[in-house]
Amino acid sequence: VARKQLLPYMPCVIGVVTSPTGAVIRDIIHRISDRFPLHVLVWPVRVQGDAASLTVLVRNLVDNAVRHSPPGGRVEVRIVPGDGTPTLTVDDAGPGIPAEDRERVFDRFVRRADAAGEGSGLGLAIVRKVAERHGAGVELSTSPLGGLRASVRFGP
Repeated sequence: VARKQLLPYMPCVIGVVTSPTGAVIRDIIHRISDRFPLHVLVWPVRVQGDAASLTVLVRNLVDNAVRHSPPGGRVEVRIVPGDGTPTLTVDDAGPGIPAEDRERVFDRFVRRADAAGEGSGLGLAIVRKVAERHGAGVELSTSPLGGLRASVRFGP
């Protein structure tokens, strides 16, 4: 199987307060701070990539978590270096996605019938495409908070 050619990207930092992704997280905290807590654990992590695309990836995951968490719920965002594989994890306290639907929600325009709030069904499709172009993988699982955990693992 031929590996996809990754686009030539510049080194960029995700998770730093002054970075574009940090600005996205700060904006979301400001918008939702009166509804429920957003907990953020962020280490500066360097990856080869396009900062604008990575910002969209982070925004889509955090916006989804916020949209699907109940008032008074909790959202956690972590960006950690790991053992040479930087990882972004977003946890929420929403209803989650059943295991049998987790692959399907990455398809364009797919929204579950019980999905709350507005949306076009493109957010996770965009997340996966951006991740793939950066040599990363996206995994959905059950969060310790009771909702969904979205993890993006970048290659070394």
